[in-house]
Formats: sequence, C-alpha cells, structure tokens
Amino acid sequence: MADTSTISPTIGAHGAKRLPAVEVASYSLELRGDEGFLGDNANKSAFRAMLENWRKVLRKHGEDPFGDEPTEEISKKTLDTLLKEGDPEAAGVLHGAIEEFAQELALVISQFVKLKSWRGVERLAIGGGFLEARVGELAIGRTSVILKAQDMDIGIQPIHHVPHEAGLIGAVHLAPSWMFKGFDAILAVDIGGTNMRAGIVALNLKRAADLSKAEVKKFELWRHADDKPKRDEAVERLAKMLDKLIGAADKEDDRGGWIDRARRAESSRQLDEQGFPSADGAARGDPHDQQARHHRSAPQ
Repeated sequence: MADTSTISPTIGAHGAKRLPAVEVASYSLELRGDEGFLGDNANKSAFRAMLENWRKVLRKHGEDPFGDEPTEEISKKTLDTLLKEGDPEAAGVLHGAIEEFAQELALVISQFVKLKSWRGVERLAIGGGFLEARVGELAIGRTSVILKAQDMDIGIQPIHHVPHEAGLIGAVHLAPSWMFKGFDAILAVDIGGTNMRAGIVALNLKRAADLSKAEVKKFELWRHADDKPKRDEAVERLAKMLDKLIGAADKEDDRGGWIDRARRAESSRQLDEQGFPSADGAARGDPHDQQARHHRSAPQ
C-alpha cells in the first residue's frame, strides 16, 4: 500500500489538518488526571465550582457577600463590578477563585507541552466567553506569571475577536480564499458545549485577500445546554436559525446590502483621507490642495 502520510488532504475535507494559513498539529487532547480529563480542570465550569467552594468557606463563618444568588447564575458583569468596587470579602473570594483557576490552567499547560505535538509551542491564544470579563483576563494574566516563574517562556493572550463571533469568523479559514471569489459572504455555524451559533460572515476580500478582514454581520445564538435537545431537534433548530439569517440577508440586499454599504463606507473613507469630496458631497482637507490633487490625477 502506498504511503499517504505526505499527501495533502482534499480541499474542504472534514477535519483536515492542513489548512490554507495553518497546519493543525494537535487538537482535543484527552489527557486524564485524577478526576477525569485534565482540560476540564480549567474551564468556565471549573471556575464556577472554585468560586462556589470559596463562598462555602464564608458561609461557615457568617454571611455570604454574594447573597443567595446561585453561583452559576451570577453574571460576568456582576463579578467584574464586585472585583472593582464591591465588598472586600467578595473581592477576596474572587481573587481566591482566580488564583486557584490560574494554578490549574498553568498545570494543564505544563502537561500539554510535554507532548510531542506541543513541543516548541511559543504562544497560546485562549478564547471563550469567560474572557469577556475582567475576571477572565486576570486569570490569564496570573497564569502567564506562574508559567514564567516555572521558566516556561510561553506567551498567553486572549483572542481579539468577540467570543461569540470568533468561531464563525474562523470558518472562512477552513478553505482557500479563491473558493470564495464571486461571493460576498458565507453562512457559518459554531457548535459549542453550551451554545450553538449561526451567522452571516462578510468576507471583505477586496479589503484583505487573506480573509483577515472577515467580520460577522449578523448572528443567531441558541443556548442548547439549557434545552438538552436530541440530535434531530438540534438539527431542526439550527436549520431554522439559518433560514432566519437567509431571510435577513435577502432584506439587506433589497436595501443595498451590508456588503455594498461597507464598500461605500470604505470608499468614502479613502476619499476623505485623500482630500477629495466625500460621498455626501462635502469636501475634506485644504481646497487649494484639493485642486492640486485633482490636477495631478487628471489624465495626461
């Protein structure tokens, strides 16, 4: 049998490791610890469990500064407010949970980098809704400090896209950009353990051929973890989400479209920067300079 280890995967193959911009060396690691998968010790649910344990400590000695609200229902906004200007003990509880979480995340990373597929890793980009809050950012910062103290020179930073949009934008990088020529946008789906997202992603190929300017124009979000649907129910709900987005795109096309408006705005911005009249007819820059520029741009 011929050796196929060096043959590139078919374009668009499901689960392909070789993508246009990157090569996927490893994913979905299943290292086990004492209480299950190691990675589960440093996720959003784990942080909530740590926060609850610290709340229990205070309940044994008096009043819980968080009140009667269940830990899993405390919003990220509330956590951030308590961290900045809330009760000192409440902030102390949060700092305790942040430290514990950071220690666990640092342990997970230190175990992952021992694997062959992770050797040579220089930087980690961490995503997820947890990072939308200041609490999450502090946890990542503390993790970075812990790793440096262990002489592990690995950079850690949160993804710069909004968590609800990051996976949708990532979908456009699963195929080479030439496959999208003639199209302005795609429908993308991101299915996570808690949420299911579907969105319209504008490609913006004229702004960046490498798809680095792709952006989500509209998306639908379903927290499927609350409903615990069966497979067929989930597929049906997803189909409805996509149908709704298609309808929204059709309406936008009738009004000029997200894409066309974005192009007009970009053209207007470029004209403004050059000192030419903008789309609304108002001139920008010095009028004498404008005349000189118009003259220079005239055909010879």
